[in-house]
Amino acid sequence: MDQSKDVVTVIVPVYNAQLYISDCIESILRQTYQNLEIILVDDGSSDQSKDLCNHYSRMDSRIRVIHQVNQGVAAARNMGIRNASGTYAVFVDADDYIDPDSVEYLMQYQHFDLVSCSFYKNFDETDEKIVDVMAGCAYADTDEKKQQLQHGSSLIPGCAYADVQHMSELKKKMMYSSDQVFNDLLASMCNKLFRLDIIRSFYEDLNTDIAYEEDAAFVYTYILKCSSAVICERAYYHYRIHKDSAVHSNYRYFLKNVNDLYIYLETLFQNDAEYESLLYQLQRWIVELSLYGLNEKMNFMEQVKVPSYALPFEEQIRNKDVILYGAGKIGRDYYRSMCRKGMRIRAWVDKSFAERSGNDLPIESPERLSAVDYDYILLAVKEEKMSQGIQRDLVKKGVEESKILWKVPSLFF
Repeated sequence: MDQSKDVVTVIVPVYNAQLYISDCIESILRQTYQNLEIILVDDGSSDQSKDLCNHYSRMDSRIRVIHQVNQGVAAARNMGIRNASGTYAVFVDADDYIDPDSVEYLMQYQHFDLVSCSFYKNFDETDEKIVDVMAGCAYADTDEKKQQLQHGSSLIPGCAYADVQHMSELKKKMMYSSDQVFNDLLASMCNKLFRLDIIRSFYEDLNTDIAYEEDAAFVYTYILKCSSAVICERAYYHYRIHKDSAVHSNYRYFLKNVNDLYIYLETLFQNDAEYESLLYQLQRWIVELSLYGLNEKMNFMEQVKVPSYALPFEEQIRNKDVILYGAGKIGRDYYRSMCRKGMRIRAWVDKSFAERSGNDLPIESPERLSAVDYDYILLAVKEEKMSQGIQRDLVKKGVEESKILWKVPSLFF
């Protein structure tokens, strides 16, 4: 190892992942940043995972394997933390993989207490980039931005939070911001660089019995301990979706588990200066989690599920500058989907902008259209007659008809 560079501990909880664990470990071994300590925690696997872990540990001296009886992913990660000797920590799940320059990229920003990135969802070898909507200008694609980040300057909103004062701004929107974007900070442990000294200040007290959104419980606890953070647009982590993924599981105790999560976080937030804001976000977030769980986790009958509106014209508007027209339920669903998919929303307009903006939504007057360059205007309204009226009005104002997109909104569950 290069003694001049800090050691990064990569912690991998492993449970019955024999189909994927080799891809995962090899992606870690291919890292361009070589000063790694790799801890594989076999959480009582009953398949060939433990043998594969042992095999790789014999191949590379940086790999350590810990075997334990099955206790769950949170306990497995805690075991890795307990045995870590690095300065920083990265978490990778056993069925996922990372790009070769992942750790090197994260370590560019090691002077921040937290480095958080976007990630990819991998469906049968097809990647969908999930962008952290707080990333904004944090992506250091110019020398000027790199210099700003290196000097710890604030690029708020949604970029570098360089001190405690700016961290309070991050906390005000880390779960659910005032513009109604759900779960602003991607609360996964696996797309981040953490400082181990900060983790050690709380991980033993973390409730490892939390059975749902355990990543969020960890990340939000960590953030409350941070003095600085940077949120990056870059994605390097590949989250593999397959039939055995937890996202596909259904279980009867979902609402109980959500309540356990709420009690833990509500208690945690009580001692923070931003308690009122955090409590509001938490309650909004819990409502969203509950609605999602009723649809996806509890195997309820289709006719009782809570619907959302699917984003139309997705391929057509990808990588285009878009104005979203309409801020009702349909517009909010479209807006959330567009933010999550990293689409370029140049403006969000509505004739009732004064009323909408009074609720802290980032809605502007349709007059904004004349001051913004765009490729398309996406109409987020339900009725065809209403859409036709809006289109006629826009055409009269000089908008090209081919740039106006509308179709009957489609509900999905």
